[in-house]
Amino acid sequence: MPRPSRYYYLAQLLLTAGMLKGCGQGVSIPPVPRLQLTSDSGYITKNVALSFLLAANLTDATGDYWKERYPRNTDTVGKYYRTDSGGVMVLLEAWSGKDASELLFAIELRKDGTMARTETYTTFSGHWCQESPVRTFSKAGPYFMITGCGHGSGYSSEYRYIFRHPLPEDKLDAIYFGSYSSLNTNDPEFAQLVNSEMSIAGDSIVLRYHVHRGEKGDTMTWDSGTTRTVAYTWDKDHWETGDSALLTDLNTE
Repeated sequence: MPRPSRYYYLAQLLLTAGMLKGCGQGVSIPPVPRLQLTSDSGYITKNVALSFLLAANLTDATGDYWKERYPRNTDTVGKYYRTDSGGVMVLLEAWSGKDASELLFAIELRKDGTMARTETYTTFSGHWCQESPVRTFSKAGPYFMITGCGHGSGYSSEYRYIFRHPLPEDKLDAIYFGSYSSLNTNDPEFAQLVNSEMSIAGDSIVLRYHVHRGEKGDTMTWDSGTTRTVAYTWDKDHWETGDSALLTDLNTE
């Protein structure tokens, strides 16, 4: 039996395509969302971020949040840094009109601008100590940091979430960076101030805490202070330290 000619196969291909189109079964592949960022670091405006988030189905534009909080397309809603591998780490503020909630997206982009990983956070909404978590987003060595805070009566604190790649929200560890306490300290006659300096050593982060006491009165006079060092080591998917007792003593509300 003779083999069909190449024209036979071409006719069959055209016929199949026509049948699919006629039945409304034509297949269209949507473009892959890309966020092209060319600098080593910078800020992202509302119009750029919203277009990307909508294309990636990460948010919606229902409700008035986007218009009320960011009335101008040039308003800043994101910040980014180049990674050591040539990709980009992005932090974007957003809003879900369907859920009526503020969102924060940590997005790791490949070199071509497509998404490699993304995580959604709600932990940082309503932080009184900062205008926006995007403004305090920073990079140190291979790590990226989002700043958070705590507060109470006569008390405030700073902590940071530190990661190489976006982590699920329940895997984020709050690392203590400093605090001020004027009430309920170990000695009620004194206030306590703790600030810190960070260094990086391989898979470890070392924080040198400088602890000062100030005698309460019309004017606050701080002593020269003492220094305590705590090392945090990355263990699979979280930070570990053997100095939890010391941290509890330092971060006294």
